[in-house]
Amino acid sequence: MDIDKGTLSRLEYIRLPKKHYFASESQVQEVQSQYNNIDTWIKSPEKIANQCMGLYIYGDWSRGKSSLAAIIAKNLLKKGIFSLWLEYGHIASYRLKDVQFSEDKTMLERAEEVDLLIINEFNPKLYQKQFPIDCVEHLVRCRVAADKPTIFTSNTKPSQFMLDNGTKEEMQLKSMLYGLLAILPEACEGVFVEGEDMRKKQNKNK
Repeated sequence: MDIDKGTLSRLEYIRLPKKHYFASESQVQEVQSQYNNIDTWIKSPEKIANQCMGLYIYGDWSRGKSSLAAIIAKNLLKKGIFSLWLEYGHIASYRLKDVQFSEDKTMLERAEEVDLLIINEFNPKLYQKQFPIDCVEHLVRCRVAADKPTIFTSNTKPSQFMLDNGTKEEMQLKSMLYGLLAILPEACEGVFVEGEDMRKKQNKNK
C-alpha cells in the first residue's frame, strides 16, 4: 500500500515511526474493546484532544500499545490536529532543548505546545537517569497547565515503580520518579492492555 506525498510529509512531521504508518483499527479491534475511553480516542479524537486528560497505556510486550497510540495520532492528523511522537529512549539519549524540531523551534518547545504529545515505551528502569525523568515531568506539568493531553505507552503500571524497593538502584529510581508520579494521575487515565501477543499473531498470518 502506497502513501501519497502529502500524507507521508505529515506523518514525518509528527515523527511517527515508519513501522506504524499502516497501523489500522482492524489490527487492534480485539484490544480496544477492552477499554473505556479508547473507542472515543480512536473514533472521535477531536472531542477530547483539547482536554487535559491523556492516557497511560500499559501492559506486556507486543499487546498493541504503540499501535493504539499511532492510530489515535493518525486519526487526529486527518482532522488537522497535530501530535508529536517521542521515544523515551531518545529523551534519555538527547536533551530535547538541544535538538531542533524546525529552524525556529527546539524539540522541547514543540513538545510543550503540540496538540497531543505521545511518549512511547516509557521505561525509566532501563536508563536510570535523572534528566529524562525531569524532562518528562516538566513536559507533563506544562501540558497539564495548558490543558493539553499526553499519551504514554509503557510495560509498567505507574504504581509498580513505587513497589520496587529491594535494591539501592530501585530506591534511587523511586526518588527520581516521585515528582512525575505525583502529577501523572492528573494528566493521564490508566489503560491496561492484555490479550494475544500481536507480533506472534502477525507471524502466524504470514
